Amino acid sequence: MEAAAASVTPITGYRFLLYRQGAANRGVTQLATDITDRVLRISPLDERVEETPGVAAVPELVLELAPDADLAPAGPFFGNRTGNDDVELRVEAQTSGGTATVFAGVLAADPAYVDACDECSLTLRFQGRLAALWDDEPLALERDGRALAWGHVGDDLLPALLAASAAPPPACDVKMPILRAATPFWTYFGKPADLVAGYEDTLPRGLAYDPGRGRVYVGVGPYVRSFDPARRVWETVARITYAGRDPRARAVTWRVAHLEYDDAGDRLLGIAESADDDVTAARNHLKAAFAIAL
Repeated sequence: MEAAAASVTPITGYRFLLYRQGAANRGVTQLATDITDRVLRISPLDERVEETPGVAAVPELVLELAPDADLAPAGPFFGNRTGNDDVELRVEAQTSGGTATVFAGVLAADPAYVDACDECSLTLRFQGRLAALWDDEPLALERDGRALAWGHVGDDLLPALLAASAAPPPACDVKMPILRAATPFWTYFGKPADLVAGYEDTLPRGLAYDPGRGRVYVGVGPYVRSFDPARRVWETVARITYAGRDPRARAVTWRVAHLEYDDAGDRLLGIAESADDDVTAARNHLKAAFAIAL
């Protein structure tokens, strides 16, 4: 006597897609199937994906399915696996703007099969990939032995996250968002004061943009630094010092107070001021103009 097939009530509004990455070439998805019409029950679905990098507080999702040949214990998705990290579930929802992924996670436990005379079901538990790599404690990210507080997502943050994991994912595809603004600006690529000894915590002052070179210039203490977005590198352009004969000015420690780019002369124009906050000395109220040829 054959066992009766379990009844399936379609889960409306979502698509459940199962993927497996082959062990021979783990960077390529080799198997994919839509299991929406096999889903019997799901746990509460929290519509969110990965959260703040370094904090792996991501949801779990439990599915109960009516298995078919693909989902059998020895089938292509669960047979001969080398680990739990090669089977992934994505849940898509139809929104007004199109299709959106509301959950993406990897298999977090062995498939559980229940085989009775009147039904057969399969229970799968998935968790977000960050949760599969780390626990729920915040990570201390480092680069070259220093705490990483600023950096480019693809160049700095992602490698630091993977370095902190004992089991990095088999493939990683990061697509950076395209940022557009009416006026140029600098953002998460880095902190201008980094690598300027003694000025790491100095508040940057003065900001200029060179549209021809596509570079940003910013004052950090007595230094003028430039940022090249093509290379994602901060460099020191100049250090402001006083070369005149005024003994008061020779005793002043200067800082950049203002910057602007002079297109006609292809140079930076700026104002330097005393960096001493003691207002009782006259020399601490000095200001001086400067120009830097580019």
